[in-house]
Amino acid sequence: MSPVESASAEEVTSSPLVLEMAGVSIDYERRRLRTRAVHDVTLSVAHGEMVGLVGESGSGKTSIAMSALGLVPIAEGSIRVNGRSIDYRRRRSILEAGAQAVFQSPYSSLDPAQPVKAILSEPIFHERLSRAAVVERVRSALEDVGLDPAAMERYPREFSGGQRQRISIARAMMAQPSLLICDEPTSALDLSVQAQVANLLLDLQERHRTSYLIIGHDLPLMNHLTSRLYVMYRGHIVEEGPTALVYGSPAHPYTRALVLAAPVPDPLKQRERRALAKATVGRTPAAEGGCAFAPRCPFSTELCIRETPQLRRVGEVSVACHHDEALGTTAATTTRTGTAQPALSPTITIAPADQAGSETGRGTHASL
Repeated sequence: MSPVESASAEEVTSSPLVLEMAGVSIDYERRRLRTRAVHDVTLSVAHGEMVGLVGESGSGKTSIAMSALGLVPIAEGSIRVNGRSIDYRRRRSILEAGAQAVFQSPYSSLDPAQPVKAILSEPIFHERLSRAAVVERVRSALEDVGLDPAAMERYPREFSGGQRQRISIARAMMAQPSLLICDEPTSALDLSVQAQVANLLLDLQERHRTSYLIIGHDLPLMNHLTSRLYVMYRGHIVEEGPTALVYGSPAHPYTRALVLAAPVPDPLKQRERRALAKATVGRTPAAEGGCAFAPRCPFSTELCIRETPQLRRVGEVSVACHHDEALGTTAATTTRTGTAQPALSPTITIAPADQAGSETGRGTHASL
């Protein structure tokens, strides 16, 4: 075992959490204009846990992932992986911490000029293994993701999209990470292939007890994969809790809109859901210091426009809403079963987004 692996193993046993993000804010600057994309986000992933982060495009999900990988600097807060502080200025810190990534597009995340063997061996280059040992690790990784070991001599262009994503997952698992950050790992794939990749992630988690932070906007898929869910809107965490509760009976109005935006197989139910979640073109910016969702929320009041709600615990979930009790959140936490359809005012709006998948329950493999 290399010094990096032994250090990571030692920290895994001593740290209660694999990923700890506390008060993280992220700014982007363009033409001397600084914009805050992520606001005071606190997020955690425990050992062996699969955690989801959902929200529409532009909500800040990928910024969170990139900051956890040390690829984006943070303006405020702290990030620790296996007890190690992640420093943007010191890229090796993420390698030492034991985290790897699976990116959205398998077409652009693999080097087209290298064979699969070279691509997969790169994460373990620092271990200075013999050539025979590297080949054996590559063979084992390919078998682990359901590919023929003979594929190591081929190039990415010779594979389908689903096979390329399997290669991306194999590359991430080569370093034997304790944390795998998946940024929309199925959204660029066909529907049937999405189910195969989702089942592969579940199988790898069961075999290796790897922790996952899975980022996406497909709530039915998240319900199938994850045990805990964060909902993000415009850089703010608006709801957090067990996936069955957040998905089955959402407390925040934005989470309810996301659930209703996901398609279902029954055309009659789909028509009803569309009537409740009418799409709108464009977005109205929130007032400075107010709730980011207030311009689109049918329950907003002057308080929502004036003050930003803070996350507070309500039963088993945390909700950032001034009127969660008035909306029946407290009562809902005692009666939720994870299957009830959320009630929603017909005036609520949800911005158009790519949604794909069908409703599946966690505990069985996806059949999309």
